[in-house]
Parts: sequence; C-alpha cells; structure tokens
Amino acid sequence: RDSVVRIKGPGDRSASGFFVTGDGKIATAGHALADRNHVSVTTADGTKHAAKLVIHDYDADLAILQIRSRNKMFKPLRLALSVKPDKNDVFLLAHPAGSETMFISPGLYDGARRQRTLIDLSNLGLKRTEIKSELYRGRYYATEWYFAHTRSGCSGGPVINSKGEVIAIHTTGESFRNGPFPFGRGHGTSVAELHALLQKLK
Repeated sequence: RDSVVRIKGPGDRSASGFFVTGDGKIATAGHALADRNHVSVTTADGTKHAAKLVIHDYDADLAILQIRSRNKMFKPLRLALSVKPDKNDVFLLAHPAGSETMFISPGLYDGARRQRTLIDLSNLGLKRTEIKSELYRGRYYATEWYFAHTRSGCSGGPVINSKGEVIAIHTTGESFRNGPFPFGRGHGTSVAELHALLQKLK
C-alpha cells in the first residue's frame, strides 16, 4: 500500500504509479502525463508532492517521475526479473479515478505479446476512414496481458505476481460480460521495458 501513489494530471486526468527507488522515483503510464513535465503526486499518507518528469519512453507508454522529501525514504516495489508469474496469479494495484482507497484486482496471467502502439488519429486531424493502413508510433515493445477488472485511473498501477514483484505497468483494459458475469482483460508495459528505462538513468 505504501508503495502505490495517486497521480493528478492536467484537467480531470488521474492515474496511478508506484515507487521504484527509495529516493522517490515513480513509474507510471506515460499517457497519464499528457505531455506535461510536472504533475501532482499523493502518497499513501495523504501528502501531496510536486513531481517532475525524469524520463519518458513514448513508444512503450512508460514514464519515470521524481518527488523529493527531506525527511523520508520511500518504499519501492520489487521488480520481477522473470516475467512469467507463479501459478498465473496476478494482482493489479491502483487508485481508480483518483480514489483515496487503493483498488486491488486479482486476476490471471494471459501471456506476453509484442506490439506497437497506434497513433491517436484525432491528434492528427484524421479520421480512420481517411487512411489506408494503421499508423503506428515507433518500435515494437513488450507487453503482458491478464484477466482482471480495471477502471479509469488505474493506468500506471503495478501488476504484481504472487511474490509481490512487479511484472507490468498497467496501461489499458476492457470489460466484457458473459451472461450475468462481468469480467475484464487488461494489458500493461512489461517490467522488462521498465528495467531498460531505469538503466538509462544510471
């Protein structure tokens, strides 16, 4: 709980994130920042901090923020070295819609994929019917997929395995219904991409 934070972006945009170092570095989904270099972060004890963007992997929808505290070290989550979780059990931790209460969604691992992110055509002033093929931004990157309930504001939250290690950073999800039973599937940027981004800071 102490490792997961709430992020307030521009307008009504909210997201989640988590500490990756004791000195206040936070991983989150890049799209939550909406190209802003400064956002507000609220930690588990209710303290608000001004956060600065340190590094941004636009292709993999991943960002690292930095907050400072003179008198406190923060509690980072452990990052998995091997992505495949034991027993396929995973848990999404997040603060949906900026809620003070941390949301824990149990789920099942659904496998790894490599993909490229589609460009948001609305930013280009184009309609999908006006292009002949899909437009992608940048390189292929690693993602992890899982069955779990997700909500608005969960982007950037950690997806952990049964050992409490982060295997992915949640980026998007969708809901389905099988008769009276709702279920969801989400995917996130693989922890392998986070390891690579953190290496660039060393």
